[in-house]
Amino acid sequence: MVRKEAPTLTFAQAKDLLSAMQYPERELALIAMLTHMNVAEICGLQWKWVNLTDDWSAAEGERIPPRTIAVRMHFYLGELVSLPVSSRKRNLPIPDPLLSIMYELSRRPKYTGPDDFVLASRVGTPVDETAIAKRRLKPLGRRMQMPWLSWRVFSRTHTKLAHQLGMQSLDSMAMPSLSAELHAPGHGVLG
Repeated sequence: MVRKEAPTLTFAQAKDLLSAMQYPERELALIAMLTHMNVAEICGLQWKWVNLTDDWSAAEGERIPPRTIAVRMHFYLGELVSLPVSSRKRNLPIPDPLLSIMYELSRRPKYTGPDDFVLASRVGTPVDETAIAKRRLKPLGRRMQMPWLSWRVFSRTHTKLAHQLGMQSLDSMAMPSLSAELHAPGHGVLG
């Protein structure tokens, strides 16, 4: 049996897509590519589980290392719930390109409290990845000759690029030019 290889993005394709995206699909894609979190984990990420500082922090009795995302919850079937398998609970380092985006998100005028979502809708609820995929991600994929584009493609791209660079995970050394792409004019937080 011959299986077709699952689509992934090249570095150039990832840069082109990110420059064509806006909030929140841009940040969702970036977090998936740089951390290997899945879309449910990203949508369920609350600020209390993100440590952007150089010091240890704490959330719900757990210590979080500096510059780390503690993956503890996910937004699944319209509810914020604990991850079903303890092995999915993990601490992920925040690479430099993502750190600057997270700082920007943390400085928005609202939805920055500990229980607020990192990627929040205009009313403070978690972003709806299905609606965003239907309204913006899929049409963008078709325009850019990538009809197979999905949230999973970004996660697979993380693995592919890390492997090509001989790393287990992408870090700030692996994707330094993403930072410039992410700060392009017209890509503000919460539109």
